[in-house]
Amino acid sequence: MCKRFKGEYIMQNRFGFLLTWREHYWWQIVVLIATTLLLLAWHNQFIQDDALITFRYSLNLANGLGPIWNEGERVEGYTNFLWMLLMTLPLLFKGDPVIFSKLLGLLCFIGSLSMTYLLAKRIFQSAVAALVAMVILGTNYTFSAYATGGLET
Repeated sequence: MCKRFKGEYIMQNRFGFLLTWREHYWWQIVVLIATTLLLLAWHNQFIQDDALITFRYSLNLANGLGPIWNEGERVEGYTNFLWMLLMTLPLLFKGDPVIFSKLLGLLCFIGSLSMTYLLAKRIFQSAVAALVAMVILGTNYTFSAYATGGLET
């Protein structure tokens, strides 16, 4: 649906937002670049050995033993309590915590890129500068590789 408003054609997207044609195509470019950065993070994937520590605590928690390393020993060895609880979810349903942690990490990666874009756009008052900030963050090897590292980072 297109309308003419103040000399410029606008359209309504499927979410109900009114966009100019320029904004419509700009968002397609942003989504394409974010998807490319997501593929880069997947290409750089690895699993940290420390993530396996968290997975063991999660496995014991899922088996009803509580967040412990060995039965009968009460030692805290995980680095993030919430992440350890989240890694318990796939184990409760007989899933793979490695795959789940990678997918959740990629979801957080996209969330971080989105927030970087929105924050940079607000600070610099420029969509191009915001896109550059998002690309700089997304192409940082450490940031993109740790998206699938298995830990909360």
